Amino acid sequence: MEKKVFENKFIRFVFDEEKRLMKYAWENTLGLFESEFKEIMEAQTEYLLRFKPQFLLIDHTNFGFPIDPELQEWVNEHCLAQWRTATPKKIALTSTKEIIAQLSIEQIWEEPIGRLFNVQFFDNADEVQWWLRN
Repeated sequence: MEKKVFENKFIRFVFDEEKRLMKYAWENTLGLFESEFKEIMEAQTEYLLRFKPQFLLIDHTNFGFPIDPELQEWVNEHCLAQWRTATPKKIALTSTKEIIAQLSIEQIWEEPIGRLFNVQFFDNADEVQWWLRN
């Protein structure tokens, strides 16, 4: 059963203990500031380390925040480096239609730390379930 563990106007975190699945679903990011993005990333890290899910779904469907190279580096150093200790088996990411935002997300996962994870991009969240289970 899914349980909401965090929510603000930009994102919602839901954990399904039975499936060992954590979902991060981004809402419209219009008006999101870098400082708020960092706070959200720190919260994602905190909950990932707390619940240690086997599977992680990050839904970027509504994400439109372009992550500049310095912020990408910050995400890798301050968040993904810690995510390794939670050892998720698979991380599924849905794509956004915002091209610049999508490229910046992909660049994060192309960095050396990001390549340590089993990551796959999908067009929508419906395509994810099969991959996460196989």
